[in-house]
Amino acid sequence: PAIVVHDAELHYGKGRNWNLVDYFWTGESSGEFEADTVEESVVTFGNLCNYHTYLYNVRPTHSVYDDTITPRSSKSPGIGAYSYYYTERFHATKDIKAGDEIFANYGEEWLESRTYIKVPLEDDFITTGEIIDKLAKGLDADMLDDSFLKIVSDVVGIFNKEIPSSLLPKTKDGIKSLVDSVEGDIINKDKIATAAAKTTVISRDMDWIISNGKCLDNVVPTRSTIPDAGNGGFAQRFIPKGESVIIAPLVHIMDWTSTFIYPLVTNENGQMERDPDNDESNGYQLMLNYCFSHDQSSMLLCPQTNSILINHCSTRNDYGGDCAKYNENEDPNMRGANAEVRWADDFDNTKSWLKMSIPDIDKNVRRHRRGLSMEFIAKRDIYPGDEIFIDYGEEWELEWEEHVKEWVPPPEENHASITEMNKMEVLRTPDELKDEPYSENVRVVCKYLESEDETDIDSFGSTDPDDWIQDVTEDIYEDGEFWPCKILSRTENSNSTLQYSVEFLRKTGVETIWSEKGYSRILHNMKREGIEFRPMPYSSDQHYPGAFRSFLRIPDSMFPEIWKDLPNN
Repeated sequence: PAIVVHDAELHYGKGRNWNLVDYFWTGESSGEFEADTVEESVVTFGNLCNYHTYLYNVRPTHSVYDDTITPRSSKSPGIGAYSYYYTERFHATKDIKAGDEIFANYGEEWLESRTYIKVPLEDDFITTGEIIDKLAKGLDADMLDDSFLKIVSDVVGIFNKEIPSSLLPKTKDGIKSLVDSVEGDIINKDKIATAAAKTTVISRDMDWIISNGKCLDNVVPTRSTIPDAGNGGFAQRFIPKGESVIIAPLVHIMDWTSTFIYPLVTNENGQMERDPDNDESNGYQLMLNYCFSHDQSSMLLCPQTNSILINHCSTRNDYGGDCAKYNENEDPNMRGANAEVRWADDFDNTKSWLKMSIPDIDKNVRRHRRGLSMEFIAKRDIYPGDEIFIDYGEEWELEWEEHVKEWVPPPEENHASITEMNKMEVLRTPDELKDEPYSENVRVVCKYLESEDETDIDSFGSTDPDDWIQDVTEDIYEDGEFWPCKILSRTENSNSTLQYSVEFLRKTGVETIWSEKGYSRILHNMKREGIEFRPMPYSSDQHYPGAFRSFLRIPDSMFPEIWKDLPNN
């Protein structure tokens, strides 16, 4: 799932000590309209894939939003307690061989705010490929020698300091070795650039991966058998007692109170800010529900794999579903949770981090470091299709039971299911909306593919309103991102396909020449597939003030005493 964190800087300023921030995705995403500013934790692939500026080989598609698992009509106390964004998929953009590292493209803007990371950029690899392609033509003619290549390297270094230090070979043997490493019979500058890029990563063979890697796909998401729990984690294969269910690398939120959210207001400039007259917290970020801690510690530890799908089960209460089925077993050892958490002592830097004090961990997190992992272990044999559970702790259970007693469901009036709305085949025109308006929580968004020119306001040439009224081009459906929009009219083409004229509205964080000049950006003949519904800001269930929030408890028996920095109560 993808977990939305909203308005973090408004709530906490820029000083929050979360190394979780280094794993957030921002910009265009399924949850981008949830609030004024949005970041997403895209668990598993989104957080485990590293970034390489040239070797990136997967791209994400937007997650699916599903608010029908616990609809408002159910009045379930689980409403708003879990993410409605799921099945974020990553697709291969290149052939990926067994043993290849999987890299996502974070965008080079990600590096601009992280000046402590010094790596060659995509253009550096392209330039390297071009230079070596030219030099390689002199290999057979014996035109190259090491002194000449040293001069080339030094000259290139004057113009680009990244290339000679890490990419450009300084010897004839180095050039030959790099060219010989190119895969296939045809050698060209692109293949040389790829070969140069591969020198910047550590290659792992399958034997190494089998010996040192951890299986991530034992657990798959499916709707939980537990009412009110949303999705759950299910076994994809047989897992024997005592074996690993899934590994869980952890990232830190050093002060769990920094997940508080506060009342926000719109200031005189039309911008959101914390209410200066109300400094009392009115809830918590949804992220809290997916993290572990201890009642005597300020630190939250947030897993980054499908382990976050694993729901709660104990013998203390009846939660229905497979948990109730397990508790009916005559053998006491077969009751309750079928998995438990342990520290992954043989993985990551867990052993050394368990000995660190909270201040030492805090310093490391501020330096963008992490090193802890948990592992979920089978307490008994787990069979394919079994729902996997752990015990979240008695304190969590007491908080849930109290929540159920006090639960007041959110109102159903003037609130529509976004999932059901997206099944509509015929979208309403302005005249139709006068008689049958959409519910207040519904926003219309349309796919749009802005050009670099239209966002470069300072250098854009002369333009007039008619320049921004055009027909849709097909590439918008494949490469476009969603923008707020409104439907102007509906027509039917010669193939009896409905098409729409749409006007695009200003998008938060994006300035265009047409919005700057107050021109209408209109596209005609938009197909239904280019239009969706999304929640209006702050209208989805995760923003409901009564939604359940509590962290998962780490058993006292495994929690280091040195991390207990809060009093008993």
